[in-house]
Amino acid sequence: MQDKTLDTSSTPSISSAALLVQLSIGQWNTLRKDTRASRELTKDKNASHGSAKVDKDLMTGSRTKQNITELSTAIRKWHREATMPWSNFGLRLLPNETYFDYHQQATEFQREFRRLVSMFMADYKADITRAQIRLGDLFDPMDYPNENEVHGKFRLDISYQPIAEAGDFRVDMGNEAKNALSEQYEKFYSEQLEGALADVWERLSTPLHRMSNMLDYAEHEKPKGFKDTLVSNVETMAGILKTCNITNDPAMEEVRQQLMRALRGVTPDALRESEALRSTTKDNIDKIIGNIPLGLDM
Repeated sequence: MQDKTLDTSSTPSISSAALLVQLSIGQWNTLRKDTRASRELTKDKNASHGSAKVDKDLMTGSRTKQNITELSTAIRKWHREATMPWSNFGLRLLPNETYFDYHQQATEFQREFRRLVSMFMADYKADITRAQIRLGDLFDPMDYPNENEVHGKFRLDISYQPIAEAGDFRVDMGNEAKNALSEQYEKFYSEQLEGALADVWERLSTPLHRMSNMLDYAEHEKPKGFKDTLVSNVETMAGILKTCNITNDPAMEEVRQQLMRALRGVTPDALRESEALRSTTKDNIDKIIGNIPLGLDM
C-alpha cells in the first residue's frame, strides 16, 4: 500500500476545474400513520399501546405515483455517481469536463419528472376514488389536500455555483479577522477536496476487489459465473478517474493508465475461457489495488 497525502499546493486550481451543484427533489409523501387503526390493532392483539402501528398509502395502486418515486430514486443515484462529495449541505463537486453531459441529462430528467407529475395530477381525483375502494375503512377524505397543495409538493431543482477560493472574502472586517476566516476556509477547502478525491478512490476499490475475487479460480475449479459487467464496470471507473482528477494528481493518473493497460484486449468471454488470462489479469488488478491510498482498501 502507498500512503498518499493530498498536495494542498494544487488546490486553488480547483475553482477553474470544477463547480458546485445541488440537487433538490420533493414529492408528496403518501404514507400516513392511522392512529385509530393502530389503536384498534394493539387492542385486538392484546398488545400494549404504541407497540404496533398501521401505515397506509393514500395513493395505493397509483402506478404514476410509483413511477415518480422510482424516477426520483434513479435521479439521486445518477447524481451521486456523476459528482463527488463536497459539503454536508447537499453541495457536490462537478468536474467542468462533465458539466455539459450532466446538464443535458439533468434537463431530460426534469422534463420526465414534470411529465409524470402532470399525469399524476390529471388522475388525482380518480386515484382518490380508487384509493377509497382499496383502503376500505382506512380511508379518510381529510388525508387528501387540494390539488394545488399537492402539486406544490413536487419539485426537481438543480442549481450550480462557482467554488470560492480561500482569499475571496469581500467583507468589511479587520485584516486579522479576515486572515483568520481565510485560514478556516483554507482548512475546510483542503478537507473537502481530500474527501472528494477519497470518494473516487473508494468507488474504484469496489469493482477492483470484485474483479480480483471473481477471477480467483483455476481451470479445474468451478467457474464463479461472473457477468459481462465485471469488465465494463472497471472500464467505467477508468473514465471516472480521468474526469474526476480535478487536481491533476499524478498518482490517480498513473492508476488510470495501469487500468487501461491491464484491460487492453480483455473481454468477459476471454476471461471465462483462459485460465492464463484470468491469472494475469488478476495479478494486474491486485497490483493496482495495492496502489489505492491507505485506509481506502476494502
